[in-house]
Amino acid sequence: QVGESPPDCGELAPVARRARRVLRAAAAMGSPADWGALCDSAGEEDLSPASSKEHCLRDEVASAVASRMIGSEVTIGVEVAHGKADLLVLTNARTCDILVLTAARLGRPVHLQLAAAAGPAASEAWQQGRLVEVTAADNRVVLRLERPPEGPFVDRLPLRRRALLQVLPQLAVDEVLMGLDGAWALSPGREVVVSAGEDTAANNLWGPFMSWWPVGPSDWRLASTREAAAAV
Repeated sequence: QVGESPPDCGELAPVARRARRVLRAAAAMGSPADWGALCDSAGEEDLSPASSKEHCLRDEVASAVASRMIGSEVTIGVEVAHGKADLLVLTNARTCDILVLTAARLGRPVHLQLAAAAGPAASEAWQQGRLVEVTAADNRVVLRLERPPEGPFVDRLPLRRRALLQVLPQLAVDEVLMGLDGAWALSPGREVVVSAGEDTAANNLWGPFMSWWPVGPSDWRLASTREAAAAV
């Protein structure tokens, strides 16, 4: 209002003190960008699907396969359980250790189908070889096998044989040649693919909706003692 007298300095002191406190607090917080006021609650790194464990085998499955089967001669087969979940059975030929896996989820029986690469044993229900790698993608588990090398074929190394015969007896030469890579024929590796799919015949109620939630690598698990007993 016109003619109103200016406020007394004493009346402004509390207001000034409050203003200074607000300014100090704002300075301590930093800029809005520093404390995320202008960002989404989830960072970009949280949106990356590559870090999702849904696309990997469970840790306990990967650990069990690596410690009990990788590097050994292994027999691979599927135990079919009509109306229940099929079982993937890995047997270590050296230790007779049996590892049983399943991809079944609660109330959802899963059918497993084993397919091998082309070859004389492609149609056999059980596959055997040295297991060197296990990978998973979508509803499939891929087991890479290697066959033992064939040989030795010491006659494939005639030049080395003649050179060694000049300083060693024949029996000793053969022993030396048997230890060389060139005397052995390496068999090509092959893959055994195990595909998992819903058993729609045993899932009439939920079958039409299961296509929205297909079987994935993270669904594979170690079979329970009761489940494994059916495969032993």
